[in-house]
Amino acid sequence: MNEHRDLALDSQISTLGFTQQILCGRGTTAIWLAVRALTANDEAAEVIMPDVLCSTALDGVILAGAVPRFAAVAADRFTVTPESIAAAITPKTRAILVAHTFGHGVNIPAIRAVAPRIPIIEDAVQGIGGSVHGQLIGTLGDVSILSFHPTKLIDGHGGLLAFNDATMLAQVTADVASLADDPCVGWERVLANLHTLLPGAAAAGYVAQLRATYRTLLKQFDATHDNVARIAASWRSLAERVSARNQKAQLLRDRLHGLASSLPEIRVGDAIWRYTITLPSAILARRAVHALTRARLISTQLYPSLSGLLGQVPMTPFTDRFVNFWVDEPITEDYFERVASVLKDLKTLTIDKTYKLGTRI
Repeated sequence: MNEHRDLALDSQISTLGFTQQILCGRGTTAIWLAVRALTANDEAAEVIMPDVLCSTALDGVILAGAVPRFAAVAADRFTVTPESIAAAITPKTRAILVAHTFGHGVNIPAIRAVAPRIPIIEDAVQGIGGSVHGQLIGTLGDVSILSFHPTKLIDGHGGLLAFNDATMLAQVTADVASLADDPCVGWERVLANLHTLLPGAAAAGYVAQLRATYRTLLKQFDATHDNVARIAASWRSLAERVSARNQKAQLLRDRLHGLASSLPEIRVGDAIWRYTITLPSAILARRAVHALTRARLISTQLYPSLSGLLGQVPMTPFTDRFVNFWVDEPITEDYFERVASVLKDLKTLTIDKTYKLGTRI
């Protein structure tokens, strides 16, 4: 572990079971560190990642000098599958980034079976506290990534990179040291890689955007006592809070029964971060969010298709139909009742047949 030591936090981190644990400024920084360590000497390196994920994860992969390749996600879970990962593998694949998007656990052992020699970076940010077939999320990959933030499952500010491979340590150590001054970014390589994904002007524009923001994406860990104690305390109460979140998500799912929408099942091992539904059309999704906002009920429309953001035909064409709901500690049963009431007032969402993803009304 780096120099930021605290016995309570060390105890929580040790539950992941990795020999190397590096605290950094945010989850994006941890992704950058992991990809750099796995691909630093390979200018042709590709990293497979979910097509549905926070765009800062994409920034982390690109800043590390790798080319992102997107894997489609399952419509009922919002996560990659062994089949979509297998379809994305090329001779240039050097790592696979797998995320438990919105808190739905991914069967990483099944993904490892189709890609046995490719390192798996487990982005456990939205699934920590859950499990897959009894194995804790955050322990399933060759590398584990976490992010700490008031909006995430673990409070505080920062990120964590955990791994066992000693050959990664020298690169990670050097890159962590660079965070104090100017993070190691090979801008020529970043631009060259983006030229393979975007037209010239768009690639240059993306690089300009990254140059303006990379110091906020690649940061040192805040080792103040208050921040470390906040992370440790939040992690310590994680299991109880995840159980409460899942119960709230199930309650919301029950309240929304009968709507023309895809309502994901909450399975054993899930750790729901945002309960997300898919409506029959983008127009209905926007109408729903507008109506909820007018009723002062929080909701969002995360995430866009990353392939679509890069100007490709969106690999996941239904992301504009997402509506995300909070299941955090302050959310009460009244919130779910009011959400259900607002959505049921949208007459086109109340029909007597079961909605199946892919149909439109």
